Amino acid sequence: MPRTTQVALAHGVGSFIQALHSIPIERVSGCGVELNQPRELTIPLRQHAATELAPLLPAPIAAALDDTMNRYITGGAEWEYTPAILHCDIDPSHVLYDPEQSVLTGVIDFGDVVVGDPARDFIFLLEDWNPDFLELALQAYHREPLEALMHRIRMFSLLNLVWWTLWVKGQGRDDLFDHGLAELQIFSCGDLG
Repeated sequence: MPRTTQVALAHGVGSFIQALHSIPIERVSGCGVELNQPRELTIPLRQHAATELAPLLPAPIAAALDDTMNRYITGGAEWEYTPAILHCDIDPSHVLYDPEQSVLTGVIDFGDVVVGDPARDFIFLLEDWNPDFLELALQAYHREPLEALMHRIRMFSLLNLVWWTLWVKGQGRDDLFDHGLAELQIFSCGDLG
């Protein structure tokens, strides 16, 4: 994909997320949209990681993972956010783009919509595209300071990797489970502060 097309697509995705997050959350009250409390949800995730993943990871990595998750659960202002309506699954298969016009034409599959931390909507831009795409998309997103947002995006990427690794283990997918364990070993827990 030519650079100008990459930039246009990333800016389109960032603008879409900006617009979605700008919708007042009161608009979805009464629609059955769940209020997601990610720090509370991390408590059982941390417990599962301690019992199911930690014994299979090198001790320093298991300790760093547990410490990072604990700091997220018990941390203070660094994890605060203004709740927003989230798509929760903005990956390449859900983004429609017209390359001839260099314009985003739509985002589909709103089956996972919740109200929660805006950082959650950026993790697949990092994971399924790449850090450059995320950086370009964030150029079109101006709802909060970039440093605080990136800190939470990295945390959500880690939490999603932990959740996914546990999920594939439960599905009996040993090949994917081994991949998840390997990814956890290279994921830098230290840069989460």
